[in-house]
Amino acid sequence: MAQEMTADEYNKKLRDPRWQRKRLEIFQRDDWTCQLCCRTDLELHIHHLYRTNEDPWAEPDLHLLTVCKLCHEQQPGNPRGGFKHPKRLYKTDAEWWKEHGFEYEARIQEKLAIENVQGYSIREIQEKVRRIRDGIHALRLVWEEKRKGE
Repeated sequence: MAQEMTADEYNKKLRDPRWQRKRLEIFQRDDWTCQLCCRTDLELHIHHLYRTNEDPWAEPDLHLLTVCKLCHEQQPGNPRGGFKHPKRLYKTDAEWWKEHGFEYEARIQEKLAIENVQGYSIREIQEKVRRIRDGIHALRLVWEEKRKGE
């Protein structure tokens, strides 16, 4: 069996354009969203669920997952990959909205109600859901900024 790669050797491979391209494809596939906590406002990383190849760009897409920095820090750092559910130190935007949605006028609540989403195609529905998620996230950012100022 081949000798284990050093951290420096692996980090050099992570700068390879083939890995950078693969990384962007995985981010795009996962809609630029952490697949563990659904956050979109933090630095994103790619976590290897399994490592079956010396070259990260040759790893099957199924073995790769978009995660935010916080979730990635909680994952095992072994060379064979692995997965551990994150310890939640924060609320998702959806949880925040459940808790604070009532603070907004009825028109906004109705506009951001996921239950009201309808469409003629999956793509249309996905786009509407994305706009709702973005709207809730924007309200949350403003709300958090306002709290910091108090």
